[in-house]
Amino acid sequence: MKFEIKSATNGCILKCTDDDSEYVYQFQGLSSDVEAFADFLRELTDAHGPQDGRYEELRIHILVRPGDKHPDFNGCPECGEHMGV
Repeated sequence: MKFEIKSATNGCILKCTDDDSEYVYQFQGLSSDVEAFADFLRELTDAHGPQDGRYEELRIHILVRPGDKHPDFNGCPECGEHMGV
């Protein structure tokens, strides 16, 4: 499997090549670069990452949330760090 990531004026392009098949996905029109990159990582994980399920011991989650110094930050719900600060 070969992955190629290219930056485009209006987003980025993910190209995956596996033997004879080729998969291209373009990300554009999202509200921010952070949202676009998170969507890109989700697509990459869903299409080509490990096939994890809800009952697996470990899963991959791509989350977008405020930075820990941003007024909207209310701690990390996964680990409990900074909760209520």
